[in-house]
Amino acid sequence: MEIILKIMLKKKESLKINKKK
Repeated sequence: MEIILKIMLKKKESLKINKKK
């Protein structure tokens, strides 16, 4: 479960970075 949460957080962060670009 914790691993899935970490992956989701990473995906969200990458999406935020992509939006900034």
